[in-house]
Amino acid sequence: MVLEDLAEGRHQFLYRDRRQGNKQVIALIAAQERATKVGIPDELAVYRLADQIIRERDKQAHAR
Repeated sequence: MVLEDLAEGRHQFLYRDRRQGNKQVIALIAAQERATKVGIPDELAVYRLADQIIRERDKQAHAR
């Protein structure tokens, strides 16, 4: 669940509308903090995992 939150936060961050404030940035930072608290400290590995979850979701969405 924490990784899903992180993946969603990262997705929103990467595809944010930069004119609309920092809501997505705050969500990503909060998700990173939760991941760290549950023992996922390697930031780069977390980003890779979040990106993988995003790709898998995109594949499933396109397959439907």
